[in-house]
Amino acid sequence: EFDYSGSQALKSFKQMGCKTVLLNPNIATIQTDVADICYINPIEPTVVEKIIQEQNIKYISMSLGGQTALNCGILCKNNGIFDKYGVEVLGTTIENITKSEDRKLFKEEVESIGLQTPPSETVLTLEEAESVAETLGFPLLVRAGFCLGGQGSGFAKNKEELKELVMKALAISTTVILDKSLLGWKELEYE
Repeated sequence: EFDYSGSQALKSFKQMGCKTVLLNPNIATIQTDVADICYINPIEPTVVEKIIQEQNIKYISMSLGGQTALNCGILCKNNGIFDKYGVEVLGTTIENITKSEDRKLFKEEVESIGLQTPPSETVLTLEEAESVAETLGFPLLVRAGFCLGGQGSGFAKNKEELKELVMKALAISTTVILDKSLLGWKELEYE
C-alpha cells in the first residue's frame, strides 16, 4: 500500500506543478517511474540531508513511506536537519507521528478522548518486564518499540517465553511494550 499511496502523492504533487524527488531503496516500485528524480539509497538522515542540499528541498512528506520513513523523519527533525535547511513537513506532522509511534503517548492520547486501552506498560529492562508481568498477568503481548511490522513481537504465556521475547525486543529497540493479551477479542484499528 505504500507504493500505491506514494505514487498517488507524487502524481498529485506533479499536477500542482511541483518537482518531485523520491528517496526509495526499492527499484521495483511504481513510484520510481513517477518521480522526476529518484534516489535509490538507504533511507537514513545523512542521505536525506545530502538530497536536501543537492536538490534545494523546501518541503518533505514522509507519511507515505512506511515505518522506515517515519523513523528517519523523526531523526531528521530531532537532529535539526529540517530546521537547518528550512524544510517544511507536509501531511502528518512530526508531533503527530511521534504520538502515534510512541506507544505510551498514543495510549495517553486515546485515553484523553475517553476510550479504553488494554492494560500495558513500557519497559526498558528484563527486570522491569518481569515486575510488570506479575501485575498484568499472563498471557502478554510483547512488542519492540519503533520497529517494522511486528519485528521483535510475540505472545508470552509464561516467564520463560517473556524472557526470550523481551531479550529479542531489547536487541533491536530501547523500549519494550507489554500489553495484557486480548486474544479472541474484536480488534479496532485507529489511523
